[in-house]
Amino acid sequence: MNSNVKTVAFCAVIMVSAFLLWQAVKSDKNGARPPEISYSEFLSQVEAGSISKVVIGKAKIDGQYRDGRSFRVTGPSSQKEC
Repeated sequence: MNSNVKTVAFCAVIMVSAFLLWQAVKSDKNGARPPEISYSEFLSQVEAGSISKVVIGKAKIDGQYRDGRSFRVTGPSSQKEC
């Protein structure tokens, strides 16, 4: 291969790598997680009526306060039914 072709290919790889790195860093800032609260704080907020919506997964609880702020909770590993 010609040395000019190798140089252009090398520059293209560097530019594509830099672009992909920039996209990864940019998306990390935009995809920031909501603050995590303790399970006991979550239960207190539920009893106070401050929570408008929750999505319960296996170990994580994602929710939203009535004022629109989001939060995340790590649920207990096991909870007995009442």
